[in-house]
Amino acid sequence: MPSGNVETSIPVSNETSESFQVTSVTALGNASITANACENTTTGINEQCKVTLALNALSGENQETLSIQTTHPQAQSFTVTANYEGLTLTANELEDQIDIEDIRVFSNQDAWQTDGELLFPTTVNSKQKSVLMVSDIDARQFHFDVSIDSDSPDSILNIYLDGELRDSVKDTDNAYRRFEFSGADTVALEYIAPNGNVAQTSVKVRDFAAGSFAWFLLALASFALVTRNRSE
Repeated sequence: MPSGNVETSIPVSNETSESFQVTSVTALGNASITANACENTTTGINEQCKVTLALNALSGENQETLSIQTTHPQAQSFTVTANYEGLTLTANELEDQIDIEDIRVFSNQDAWQTDGELLFPTTVNSKQKSVLMVSDIDARQFHFDVSIDSDSPDSILNIYLDGELRDSVKDTDNAYRRFEFSGADTVALEYIAPNGNVAQTSVKVRDFAAGSFAWFLLALASFALVTRNRSE
């Protein structure tokens, strides 16, 4: 999430064998609760409710913890911990490679880079990660292409929409795979380096832009068909 003053929601899940009612929720730490959909409500089996926190997100890896009190006889008190990474605004060069208007681009301490055409994560150590997040998309449709070429099956690029994991990409054999999304405010690309010393790992992202390339091709094909019919 972006560093600074932000709001975030933490889910509270019922993974027990019976329903319970949440009687109290307390934020442990410096965060404050701004919305509580859990307290005084019944949470069924495998259901969840959400608590919204206002916090000053620090750069780097951090966590926030909630203390939960319930009516469940075997789970009268438990804690829920949410881990997050505070991200900072990136250089304008990265934003210039993303063809979506009025966005903000963030990265973690191991920031993404660009060569003026492609976006790619910085070199990181084993099991470390390099994160790129684009915010203020405002539910617009967008797409990008991902290519991964690695000697290790552990190299992975996770794709998050509004903080929820949507897809994961492993070795594509240097071929590009297209992704198209809509309805989100943020998208994050999280590259996790493989375990051990890998000789070759290449992760590349291109054509990060608003709109749908597939619909553009369909429109071109329809236009060509109409033009041809008229000429005949």
